[in-house]
Amino acid sequence: MGEAAATRDPYAVLGLPAGAPHVAVRKAYRCLLRSVHPRASRGDDTAVARLHEVMAAYDVLERRARERTQPERPATTSGLLIDVFA
Repeated sequence: MGEAAATRDPYAVLGLPAGAPHVAVRKAYRCLLRSVHPRASRGDDTAVARLHEVMAAYDVLERRARERTQPERPATTSGLLIDVFA
């Protein structure tokens, strides 16, 4: 799962142009999940591998989108938040 998804462009795995909006990414992901799910494609030996590849590509793009939208976390010391009121 990791090698194939890591080498291919996640947008290409989902069948989208590079830089597609997150709404399009989510829609393509859900559509592909339905089509490549092992229960939907019985008898296809590559369905599980394709399912994992699609899930890994979506995970990469979801992580990128989350990093762009979430603010940075405050600095920590040994796992504890620094008390600014002390």
